[in-house]
Amino acid sequence: MPAPALRISGFDQLRAVIKKLGDVAATAGAAAIYREAERIMTDSKQNYVPVAPDGGTLKASGVVALPEHKGNTITVVMGYGGAAAAYALAVHEHLSAHSPPSWIAAEDSGSGVHWHLSGRGPKYLEKPFNEARKGMDARLAEDVRREIARAAK
Repeated sequence: MPAPALRISGFDQLRAVIKKLGDVAATAGAAAIYREAERIMTDSKQNYVPVAPDGGTLKASGVVALPEHKGNTITVVMGYGGAAAAYALAVHEHLSAHSPPSWIAAEDSGSGVHWHLSGRGPKYLEKPFNEARKGMDARLAEDVRREIARAAK
């Protein structure tokens, strides 16, 4: 549904609306990017990250940091780690130099590493991020548009 038309009469009112929207645009963009990162993290935790029978320290370590503004750049960092940092890297990049020797031996013997739930394992954050890239620009644009329309009222 399109936003209601904004009615402006006079230069002073136009200048005030432009200032208000300019201030809102960066905040709206940061909020939209943060919400998109939260959606990706939720998908990662629900569908991709390996989960130990006890629920898993790795899954619990997934975080999305608040947006940071530097000039015209907005950055939102998300990832896994903390107490599970070494394990997070080993699983995500499996099979790599970060893998424990037992995993390397299992792969070399042909038996492989078996994750607790099917479809989970390596690239547990990269896969949902790449999937989310489809349509991300449209979702972000719509999210920002809604915020700006609210602020323009």
